[in-house]
Amino acid sequence: YQINESRIIEAEKNGQNLQGSGEESVTGRALQALVGAIYHDQGAYAAKQFVHKHILSAPIELR
Repeated sequence: YQINESRIIEAEKNGQNLQGSGEESVTGRALQALVGAIYHDQGAYAAKQFVHKHILSAPIELR
């Protein structure tokens, strides 16, 4: 699995508005779709591994 989060992070650093309607962000909806696609295509174990490797292990920046 490869995520090109560098484009998303760079857009956020440049102050581009990535917020969608409501409380969800564009990045959140995209991530949800990606994990759902992995789950649908490869099953729960693959989706869980992806989440642990790419999301839960990433550092979190609190603003």
